[in-house]
Amino acid sequence: MQKVANDDFIEYAGMLLALNPNDNHGIREHLSCAYLTRGWPDKTIELTERYPSDFCGPALNGILALVTVGREAEARDELLVAMEEHGVALRMLLAESPGNRKPTKAPVSRSAGSKNHGYTECRRMPGGNATAHLLG
Repeated sequence: MQKVANDDFIEYAGMLLALNPNDNHGIREHLSCAYLTRGWPDKTIELTERYPSDFCGPALNGILALVTVGREAEARDELLVAMEEHGVALRMLLAESPGNRKPTKAPVSRSAGSKNHGYTECRRMPGGNATAHLLG
């Protein structure tokens, strides 16, 4: 995570979003994570508010940023929205054992909230699921 939070990445990611505000290359997710890593929750919130129907990662980063600045009620509201939009992925992330749910299609064809998306998110978490990651 620290590699993604360096000054050059943050600068270039901001430039990429300015040039291509409809980014579909994962820049917003990495940038929102970099902002959190640097201790800039307000920047994370601003970024995620600009893209309210984003993928699961930025949505969760935005929720974490809201909690960080003491906006728990808004965080709960956003978590409910995230459950509607990314329910499959979130249930897989929170499962004790999400299992080996490999995508049925190439990763390039995954859609937000699908089982393929959930599998991708689970694979990125240490230990394969968010519960293990969050609870240590």
